[in-house]
Amino acid sequence: MTNEVLPKQEPARPAAAPARVLPAPRPVPPAAAAPSCPQLAQALCAARKKVRPIEKDAVNAFHRYKYASADGIIEEALRAMDETGLALVPIRQTIDGHEARGANRFELTRHFLLIHTSGETLPVEVVWPIVPDERGRPLDKAAAAAVTLSLAYYLRDLLLMPRVDPAEQVEGREDRPAARPAAARPAAAKPRRKPEPRTPAELLAWVHETDTWASRRDWVAEGALFTAVLDAGRAEGWGDAIEKWPQEAVSPTVNFVRKQLQDMKAARAGQGGEHE
Repeated sequence: MTNEVLPKQEPARPAAAPARVLPAPRPVPPAAAAPSCPQLAQALCAARKKVRPIEKDAVNAFHRYKYASADGIIEEALRAMDETGLALVPIRQTIDGHEARGANRFELTRHFLLIHTSGETLPVEVVWPIVPDERGRPLDKAAAAAVTLSLAYYLRDLLLMPRVDPAEQVEGREDRPAARPAAARPAAAKPRRKPEPRTPAELLAWVHETDTWASRRDWVAEGALFTAVLDAGRAEGWGDAIEKWPQEAVSPTVNFVRKQLQDMKAARAGQGGEHE
């Protein structure tokens, strides 16, 4: 054995990992060219010239002004399109948002085909929010309202129609939450009996006022009486707009509301919560 000193050995270093090679980016497909529809475009220009001013045939009961209803917009738009050989054909629609959370998670997606008598067509997609309100309007009724409003707004934009501002639509709708009643407050004074409504327009305002009065007495949730009246009118075949109901619908509707108030008052008295 010798006294030779062996050289100090360095610990082996791990082998360097191979460099990561990123995949080459995929080529972005060119944007699809807009379809060439010269005759459809010419007809659309002609339809925009034929659109007439829309009569303000409805009343916003909250803000007290008249406006052009969605039905009126659709009717005038279809008249101008019919005279110029245009038609809007619904293809399919879906309601999205069932897997999401939140009260306003639903969206209505609608697909149309704008067609011209020449055979030229243009696909159209419309997306509209579905908003079940706090007064208890269920999803199916909110979706039905979204169907009507989305069509009216699309036709308004397509034909560049004058701006509208109905209560059920975005600009004029009252979105503020209803004020919560105080824990203790004096009994509401009895309202002075007003003349009964004589026309469908007066009936609409009267039903809104009666609904507000009953909700302030805690007889019913705000909007519930109005919804009951509207549902009763639909069952009679009078439609969705009280101001457009026939004249003969006014008197039975007033009787229906008074009967509802009597039942509410009796129920409240039975619970010991109503003292005259």
